[in-house]
Amino acid sequence: MLTPPRPAPESGGGVESATEIERRVLGALCLGAREGSIKDLARSMLAGYHWRDAIHAAIFEIAMAFPSSSAAALKEQLPARLARRGFPDFDVAALFASPPGSRKEAVRWMHRLRELPEDSS
Repeated sequence: MLTPPRPAPESGGGVESATEIERRVLGALCLGAREGSIKDLARSMLAGYHWRDAIHAAIFEIAMAFPSSSAAALKEQLPARLARRGFPDFDVAALFASPPGSRKEAVRWMHRLRELPEDSS
């Protein structure tokens, strides 16, 4: 049985959409968790995941292939890499705006993505 999105504690109990959860995961992937990179976790947990937003899929692929674990280096390179994939106007600042969360939070968000029905957005 598929589990619906859970209420978002910081939003006063509203339900987060799949794209909102994707943004959280991508932010954690770009920044890393307080305990370090979550690339290996994301690679295994999100293998085969169908991203709801094409730009989210592009960001995931770029972040996973990025040779450095430096959030600063990724932040610098991401706009040009996205532009080469057809997304020239995406503001990456939001992905790097929040302080890094914990590895446990990132895992929870990735589990939530995997639990969502395919058409949830």
